[in-house]
Amino acid sequence: MGLDHSIAKFLFERSKSAPLGRALILGRQNVYMTPSEVEDVRVWSGVSLRVGGFADDFFRALGATEISFLDRSRHEGADILHDLNRPIATNFHAQFDSVLDGGTLEHVFNLPVALKTCMEAVKKGGRLFIFSPANSMMGHGFYQFTPELFYRCLAPAYGFDSARWDLVRGQGPLRRWRSRGGGNAEASGTLCFGATREYQTYF
Repeated sequence: MGLDHSIAKFLFERSKSAPLGRALILGRQNVYMTPSEVEDVRVWSGVSLRVGGFADDFFRALGATEISFLDRSRHEGADILHDLNRPIATNFHAQFDSVLDGGTLEHVFNLPVALKTCMEAVKKGGRLFIFSPANSMMGHGFYQFTPELFYRCLAPAYGFDSARWDLVRGQGPLRRWRSRGGGNAEASGTLCFGATREYQTYF
């Protein structure tokens, strides 16, 4: 789980319209960047990151007023202990302005329950960010996702709208989706996805 240059850029652009606010992050995020990428991020964000360190300061710079880390253990300082294969307690529903998955969902066997937990944790007007390998990552996790999965799950019928996509490899985008619809992810890359919860709904 980590923050690379492309994910940092995606989040930085999204935070211009709305700060992260009260944030729930799946696992504590390490900085996966080269020294030159760290310097580039410092130039446009003002945040000095450390290669291999944690990215907490970056999220605070994007307006995170409170950060909760969800994980199965306290190994990296998680304050919410939870197995994403199981439904989360209802007291966590609609509590967060931002929910961020920086590379966890593909490692959770019970994906429908894990994704539902992420969706339920977002409050009305809040945003869900998902960053996940799209292709050519054999052996990395249980799953590799296509945009179609998230278009269908994070749809208006379930209270989400205003989707924005990037498919990135290294420094530059391969393809860009700005609205619901098609697009084939033929090349390897990382899906960067953000969706806004427009209203509350019952699953």
